[in-house]
Amino acid sequence: WLSSATTDTVNLGYLNSVKVDLPDNLFEVVPACDKIMKDPDDVSYPSYRADSYAGSVYFNEPGEYKIQVISDKVMPKESVNQKKSMAERSKLMAVILSPTTR
Repeated sequence: WLSSATTDTVNLGYLNSVKVDLPDNLFEVVPACDKIMKDPDDVSYPSYRADSYAGSVYFNEPGEYKIQVISDKVMPKESVNQKKSMAERSKLMAVILSPTTR
């Protein structure tokens, strides 16, 4: 999942795709509003948190893995709640990896 802070819950406004490079896997996704989180702790009004499904990956073994995220909207956490222009209505905040069982 990709997590964005946004003021527009219909259109995140990503002009380019977000690339997530994992060992032996490359995901390239244009984030959409798949889940809107109400009252999240990591963003404050007037922003909302929008989570976008990016795909799934299987790791054969537990351990540490390097992940590279490439996006024109990656911003430091401190800038998420600052005033934004309409061109800056969405910011990529995080890549969320959720474990599942097979």
